[in-house]
Amino acid sequence: MSTVHTAAYPDPEHDGRILYAGDCDTSIIKGVVALLVELFSGKTPQEIEELDVDALFAWLHLEDHLSPNRHVGVYAIVDKMKSQARALTD
Repeated sequence: MSTVHTAAYPDPEHDGRILYAGDCDTSIIKGVVALLVELFSGKTPQEIEELDVDALFAWLHLEDHLSPNRHVGVYAIVDKMKSQARALTD
């Protein structure tokens, strides 16, 4: 099982926007986390909530390259990152 760390924090240069950092101990998921960090960073909480990660994953054919367990894990990372954005607005 992979250990994934993500953190969301307010963008100090752009009011209302959120930046992310992330890492993982396995190379495959580390790459996915890097893509998600790039996709989510610089957006407002509303934009993050509305992100269509399914479109990105389909375009990358990600489901063809991940085991079912990793596929579920990737969506758990997405949910966690969206939750982190919501927590910053509370």
